[in-house]
Amino acid sequence: MKDHYKVLVGEGNADLDQRLSDELDKVNAASTIGTPAARELTIQIIDNHGELAAGISGWTWGVAA
Repeated sequence: MKDHYKVLVGEGNADLDQRLSDELDKVNAASTIGTPAARELTIQIIDNHGELAAGISGWTWGVAA
């Protein structure tokens, strides 16, 4: 019997986003054994008054040769 598929298009789906992210993480982890784990990274630019002027938040992963 041939498989049949249904395509669903929507606005946003947090559960789907999380599942796709989790599945991709599993594939990447299995493919890169021995690579250091991802680390959070933040950069802040503080003005003369000690106030936040700009910032970046993200993560790093992998190694550079």
